Amino acid sequence: MTKRLSKLSIIFPFFNAQRHVEEKLSIFGKILEMGGQLIFVNDNSRDNGASILCDALASHEEGFVLANLSENVGAGASRNVGFKLANREFVLFLDIDDRIDADLLCEALADCRTQGCEIQLSRFSLEDENGNTLRLSRTDRKIFEIIKSRYSHKLFSIDEFPKLLRLTNYPWNKIVNTEFARKVNLKFSETRVQNDVFAHWQLLLAAKRIGFFDGVYTSHILSDKHHQITNDFGKNRLQMFDVFDQVERELFSVREYKRIGYSEYLAFKTELMLWAQARMQSDLLDFFHRRAHKQTMLTSRLDLLMFWLQHPSRAKRYNRFRNRKKNSTANPMK
Repeated sequence: MTKRLSKLSIIFPFFNAQRHVEEKLSIFGKILEMGGQLIFVNDNSRDNGASILCDALASHEEGFVLANLSENVGAGASRNVGFKLANREFVLFLDIDDRIDADLLCEALADCRTQGCEIQLSRFSLEDENGNTLRLSRTDRKIFEIIKSRYSHKLFSIDEFPKLLRLTNYPWNKIVNTEFARKVNLKFSETRVQNDVFAHWQLLLAAKRIGFFDGVYTSHILSDKHHQITNDFGKNRLQMFDVFDQVERELFSVREYKRIGYSEYLAFKTELMLWAQARMQSDLLDFFHRRAHKQTMLTSRLDLLMFWLQHPSRAKRYNRFRNRKKNSTANPMK
């Protein structure tokens, strides 16, 4: 088998994922035979997933890497550990239960290298556990339509298409040049939720050479039956505001980033807060609204005016969070 993935490191964080590990051993083996580097970060699991990986894949000495963490730190922190171990020209972050088409991934990587991408975006699909395809969001569908019509087979910068920043903040449809990622000090937030947001905005705001692959090599599985962070609307969901604070502090303190993407960020933040508000545990809503009010007050009047001019309907909703009175003094995080 040709080593068509020899320039790619793929990072998988996992926690108590024995079932998915067993299901994916054949595709993991195929990727290793194609020369890819697979970096598995065991987030202090209590099952036999790590042992199964070792037994099945350890003979691939050059490509197989397993990092066992001594405490459970979450997917974001685990990805940061895995990224430090990557030693190939490009890197891709996937989840252990994602469905992977290795042949299409080879095509995407070849195209990425030929074009000299800093980041290559691809389409992705969402599935339920029965393999049924789920509909992408309206925003994602529209963004992919625009990219295909304007930027197929050519590189572009985020300055040319800032709306791209509002593509759902997933990591598994981005092949990233490793040198570029290290230059911008790529990192994922070490929160339990929304830990992909910072890395998404960090990479795209810095990118000057973005490519597009019009194919689906990754399908992400959404499950109602098994615990996923996506379904957590308890105290952990409030950490989304810590991520917002990090983005404001570390990215939008850069004048160029703010010029390019701040209004798009406010639109994204509005949509995410509305999504979370509709699902939060009722006993946490007062505190949610206090955090939302505090977060929106970081926006200056001038930035709010620019937001109104570009996205009036979203700015109206954002302003409701900003103007909402704080009804509770209790802090449920204590």
